[in-house]
Amino acid sequence: MDIIHKKNPITDFITHKKDFHTISPLEDKKFSKSFYKSFILDILSLFFAFVFGFYFFNYLNNKTNFLIFLISGILFLTIIIFETLLNLNWSRRFLIIFLETILLFYF
Repeated sequence: MDIIHKKNPITDFITHKKDFHTISPLEDKKFSKSFYKSFILDILSLFFAFVFGFYFFNYLNNKTNFLIFLISGILFLTIIIFETLLNLNWSRRFLIIFLETILLFYF
């Protein structure tokens, strides 16, 4: 009685996904494009956190209308979503969230 070994598509997918994030020795010395993309989005998210906090404070003091406050909030939330999806390092995520919280409540 011969047992036929079938390939398991789930384990093949997991091993392929695990091998996907390996870095070759040549790429180890330089930063990849995804590092620069996530770094730019980190800076943009910190900037829009500051802008959103500023317009929220001005909206509460009746110095800014609701539309500007709403647009700054939508931009801030959109940048945060993309920044969170691109960032794979958990410590960096927590650092950015901590800095965004400080900038939101700066005013």
